[in-house]
Amino acid sequence: MPREVCPLCGAPLRRDQDWCLRCGAAARTRLAAPPKWKPLVISLVIITVVALAVLVAALVKLAG
Repeated sequence: MPREVCPLCGAPLRRDQDWCLRCGAAARTRLAAPPKWKPLVISLVIITVVALAVLVAALVKLAG
């Protein structure tokens, strides 16, 4: 049976290891990707700017 090795540094792993003892990389555990906040924040900023522009335009038109 081939022995398992760390995907990052190639150190040998025991069956019960989830993390490499040499480099600390996840051996069998897969880390979740960080949330992608940047597109959401950009969308909210654009929506807010457009809403404020419409509000200002409406107030200018009402004020004459």
